[in-house]
Amino acid sequence: MKILIIFLIIIILLLSIFTNVNYINNKFTRTIITWPLIITLGIIFGWRPLEDFTDTYNYTVFFYNYKNHTLLNALEVTPMEKGYTTFQWIISQYTNSYSIFLFLVFILSILLIVLCYRKIFFENYLFAMFAFIFSPLFDGLYGNIIRTGIAFGFFMLGSIYIFQHKKIRGSLLLLISSTFHITLLPFTIVLILINIKKYGFIFYIVIWFISSILFLTKSQLKLLPILTKLDKIDYYAGATAFQSYGNSGMRLDFFLFNLFLIVILFIGNKYIFEFKNEIINYYLKLTLIASIVFHFLGFIAFSDRVALYVWHFFLVTFLVMVIEINKKYIIILPLYLLFSILIGIAFKSYIFFH
Repeated sequence: MKILIIFLIIIILLLSIFTNVNYINNKFTRTIITWPLIITLGIIFGWRPLEDFTDTYNYTVFFYNYKNHTLLNALEVTPMEKGYTTFQWIISQYTNSYSIFLFLVFILSILLIVLCYRKIFFENYLFAMFAFIFSPLFDGLYGNIIRTGIAFGFFMLGSIYIFQHKKIRGSLLLLISSTFHITLLPFTIVLILINIKKYGFIFYIVIWFISSILFLTKSQLKLLPILTKLDKIDYYAGATAFQSYGNSGMRLDFFLFNLFLIVILFIGNKYIFEFKNEIINYYLKLTLIASIVFHFLGFIAFSDRVALYVWHFFLVTFLVMVIEINKKYIIILPLYLLFSILIGIAFKSYIFFH
């Protein structure tokens, strides 16, 4: 298994040197690499010990219990969103193997991301997937908080359909994403109700600045007291959640890191692309919107589950920049992928030894 992974890594790195050569970087080549990579990773993520993955372990407990419930009973007793519960229940009726369950969760999640990346990066989607796989986000989304991983897959696919003006299809996928994880509901509402391409960056920057002040002064609840009335938020703002999280909330480190990422994107967009690339502008605005949502929900425990949306939108935006620059300087993409590998290995090593 490890030999196959290493082999695929080497092939992808070699392919990245010839991104503009059609008879090398073609549909057939991408397909015969993508599917073995997905299946292999699916097996690794499916047949793994659960002791170090608290969220995943909890999901499997519910998965086993649903075997003896009707769907209506499962929907009544679950503390989780209805879409995810229905998905779990359907699988539980055919197998009681948690490994098969995790494998199917992984396959669905990744296929959604692949479909999305194919619409964003076109013939270079494999390289974008490769960079994503080696990012710290990947292990969290598909190794532990798998419910968020599926939800975000639906959301990302819906977001690109919205960009392509396929609003009905996009809206449906966005709504489905919220039934898998409620944290995506604010983004869903914004994308369905507002044409984010219509408004310039100044509009989003002003809102970002105001929300930043609210976050730093801990004034979100004074402006929007309704937030504490929501069941999910009330739980995650409670003492039990904070005890489990091991942090007091109000993650200033996340705020500063998000700001750093946004500044990088604005610098690159202004001085390299001059704000003329529509897909970069679109996902940069989504990065800003995600950061604004974090400012309003950053007081809850597990606020990293909200901040990770900022990080993934950043990654997508940055990858589009890298691939566009690579069209002129063909060494950029291989160097970036190599850097991604080193970051991925360092992160996985840190997690393993700590």
